[in-house]
Amino acid sequence: MRFIVREQPFEKPFAAGELRYLRDGQPTGAVEKWRVTTANGYQFLRVDLDARAAPSGHSYLYHALLNGNGRFERLKFRFWGDVNGNRLQVSGDIVFEETAITAYRTVNGSTYEQVLPVPDANHFWFPACLGLRYLGESSGTAVGLHTVNGQPLSVNSDESEAFALFVVEMQATQQEDGATCYHWHEQRRTVWRNAAGWVVKMERGDGLTAVAVRTIQYQSG
Repeated sequence: MRFIVREQPFEKPFAAGELRYLRDGQPTGAVEKWRVTTANGYQFLRVDLDARAAPSGHSYLYHALLNGNGRFERLKFRFWGDVNGNRLQVSGDIVFEETAITAYRTVNGSTYEQVLPVPDANHFWFPACLGLRYLGESSGTAVGLHTVNGQPLSVNSDESEAFALFVVEMQATQQEDGATCYHWHEQRRTVWRNAAGWVVKMERGDGLTAVAVRTIQYQSG
């Protein structure tokens, strides 16, 4: 598993897992590995979404700091891959404050700053299965990171839109099998969680799915 910030000796393991991405029941080659550690009342979430062996060839790394209430305080991210025939490299740092969310990102050497005055945002999402864990199970205002393909960056989009923040009204509906289905714009994600709340299955509106091949919950103390 690759890291933006490596685990430190004072961090205690809390949970970990791995999901495999499928299309039409067949592995795509994309794998998402994640780990959560704790220290001094905080959680550190690390995600390595490695699609280098998949058709997209993309790589995503995330490093999140969450407080004792499970709220994001900071998120660092990296992306590498070809988009619309062009090489794209992105690094970013998002800071969550009481009155706003501030994001700094560098896209192919160009730097952008974005400030969203959304202190009432109830949900935050970043493009990985583990990012969906933090959307909760109710509708409301959501803040998310734009992806690099499909929604909303497309062939006609400027690369500066890659991983920009967006605000949307999200609808969440509960299914009889316990899954939560999220809708925003033309996007749909259906998520199944285990008893501890970790994502064990995801279905995207375009038919892509992800299934957990292992999930570990460490004992505290």
